[in-house]
Amino acid sequence: MSGQNSRIAVPSFATKRIVNRDDKTVGVQMYDLDNVYPQRIRNAVNSSGTATACTNLLQKHLRGRGYRDANLETLIVNGKKQTLADIHRLLCYDRALYMGYAFHVSYNALLQPIAIHHIPFEFVRLSIPDDLGGVTTVKLHPDWARESGKFDKGLLKTFDLYTDDPLLMYEQIERAGSFEEWQGHIVYHSEKGHLIYPPAVCDSVFEDVLTDAGIKMWKYRGVSTDFMANYFWIFNGEFASDEERSGYIDAVNSFQGVDTSHKVIVVECPTPAAKPELMKVERQDNDKVYELTETTVRENIIRSYGQPLALHAIHMAGSLGLSKEWEEAKANYDERTNDDRLKLGATFQPILERWYTGNPSKEGDYLVIPLTGLDDQKTVKPISETLEVGKLVALQQVITNQDMTTEQKVNFMVAVYGIDLAVANSIVTGNPLPSQVAE
Repeated sequence: MSGQNSRIAVPSFATKRIVNRDDKTVGVQMYDLDNVYPQRIRNAVNSSGTATACTNLLQKHLRGRGYRDANLETLIVNGKKQTLADIHRLLCYDRALYMGYAFHVSYNALLQPIAIHHIPFEFVRLSIPDDLGGVTTVKLHPDWARESGKFDKGLLKTFDLYTDDPLLMYEQIERAGSFEEWQGHIVYHSEKGHLIYPPAVCDSVFEDVLTDAGIKMWKYRGVSTDFMANYFWIFNGEFASDEERSGYIDAVNSFQGVDTSHKVIVVECPTPAAKPELMKVERQDNDKVYELTETTVRENIIRSYGQPLALHAIHMAGSLGLSKEWEEAKANYDERTNDDRLKLGATFQPILERWYTGNPSKEGDYLVIPLTGLDDQKTVKPISETLEVGKLVALQQVITNQDMTTEQKVNFMVAVYGIDLAVANSIVTGNPLPSQVAE
């Protein structure tokens, strides 16, 4: 339809959620028109009990039971004595809330990673693309929303985005002026795509999140006013001053609420003609309307996170029982979040493979155990099915050999018989297999 306006007309509530423009005063791409989209999401979710529960539940499933490799779980990754497990847990929360996460990597003079720090996702903004359209840096500020009262430009810092290319790293150091002045790297991940601001998990139901918070406040107001009808207190006459009016209103209001009901307000009345009047405004019964709204809003939010209703103790008709339904729902949600859990768990792999003390994961195992555990028994055949009788006898002799150390026995079983390291270690030491620990 050339020559005609081919724009798709949509209602205001269906327009693009996040509009990006450049803010050249600080050199960043704005995260929505006011540049405070993450902060808006954070405040809305914090005000909604349902959205908070959904975010926490998603974080819990992303974090699972931690890394299968105990070396990763206990690895100290920065001067604050935080472990990789601590950082992983924080990234899981940001991913559950914002659909993105960020962390900082520090290096030694050999360009080996020596520290990892979590960076709150709401602190990060993408820099304006260069002449070639590339984004090579991000800017950090702890208060883009000016919640402290003003925007302090002195707190604004620029960081290079992560690369493992030594030549590019040398270029970054040269631009910084020296290695001492170089800030290291920020790893920025967005589920929306490479260097694209992601919409929050609850973005599609943002109005429902606000509604959930609003219903909570409606309930609170009902309790705080003792669910009383509204009244007009008619004061016959005029107040001598604004101070007198304010004092009078404060005195009347002080007798309202759950802890002041059934009290008597004493008002001086010099003459019968000047007595105050109390005019009642009948209270509408909106309980049923709010109850239906609360139910639908809550379920809308839960479904936006892809969570079975049973995980929020909402019983489904036709189910055998909430306990069984909850167990099935937990396994179901573990399966739904599996890809995200694996991806997030492996996010540290490129850094730790170059770690200054050597890769802490000797087997390169960055698997995160789901909440429902690992089912290795279905994929690993018993040793009795893979070894001949003669080899089984020889293997038993190795296990009971008093002249060999535990490490020698384990290494022998792995090298000679091809037995999985975890299985060999379990046989020799008597410790349970990872799958057994996770159950």
